[in-house]
Amino acid sequence: MLVGVTGSIACGKSEFCNILRDLGYLVIDCDDISHKVIKKGRVAYYEVIYEFGEGILDKDREISRKKLGKIVFDDLDKKKKLEEIIHPKVIKEIKKYKKEPLVFFEVQLLFESHMENLFDKIICIGASFNNQVKRIMARNGLTQSEAMDRILSQIQVKDKMALSDYQVYNDKTLLELKKVANEIAQDIKKEVIEKNM
Repeated sequence: MLVGVTGSIACGKSEFCNILRDLGYLVIDCDDISHKVIKKGRVAYYEVIYEFGEGILDKDREISRKKLGKIVFDDLDKKKKLEEIIHPKVIKEIKKYKKEPLVFFEVQLLFESHMENLFDKIICIGASFNNQVKRIMARNGLTQSEAMDRILSQIQVKDKMALSDYQVYNDKTLLELKKVANEIAQDIKKEVIEKNM
């Protein structure tokens, strides 16, 4: 069973996934997959260079995420072009896990990337708007206005929640998040066992 863990920025997806790892579950970060698919020598590496030029390469001729990020962050057309190159390859990598009994995937932009049909279950992590703003400001050193812009550039958390099988509101303590993560994981594990009986 493939389970997608998503949510909005600064809601605690990574924290939730780290808890699942600590509980012994297999958790794959889709960011790691997208970095691997553009490594030197891979097909997407050449496609990205062809599209964005050699100015995005670092001294080792690997694609610099920082340089590439500067190009696509404020240009929706270029961002879309990059996603068109990378997303099909990420999806192909995710599908390789289809035969595993249970795998959790941390997917930052699951709904924005239209990946919902890939997963048997979706867990959405949310938080109050105020908490998101505070966390982004503290984590990224951004102003309140910049933090709000980041949040509003994604599909809103209430809309993601409505499309998900499990909704987690991460506005309380880490202990509370651990309790909820364990309950959800146990619930899904039970379903996997029952399905394979």
